[in-house]
Amino acid sequence: RCRLIRYMHHWPNIVMVSDGGGEEDLEVHSEDASWPPRRLHLDPLVLGRPTQLLPSPHSSLVAVVNDRSKLLIIDTETGVIQCGDYSDTEDGISDLTWSPCGSWLGDSYL
Repeated sequence: RCRLIRYMHHWPNIVMVSDGGGEEDLEVHSEDASWPPRRLHLDPLVLGRPTQLLPSPHSSLVAVVNDRSKLLIIDTETGVIQCGDYSDTEDGISDLTWSPCGSWLGDSYL
């Protein structure tokens, strides 16, 4: 099963959350099937359950908010994960947005 499906900066690439391997993980697909899907094999204890996903408009970075209200920035080429922000409030992190140049990532939380 797949969810949170989004186009990436380099069409026709698509990034999505999939539980095809038993645990949720990010996968990068080609819309035209010109290459096989690539699963990132991220640590499920770090990734958690993604609730929001937003690709950068100019790079291979993807912003992910998980069920623990952590904002993760994931490089889909290398699989490197960085924690960009977290919230210890009930409402968590929301309203992700990349700047048009892709250098800045904004979010909000209460």
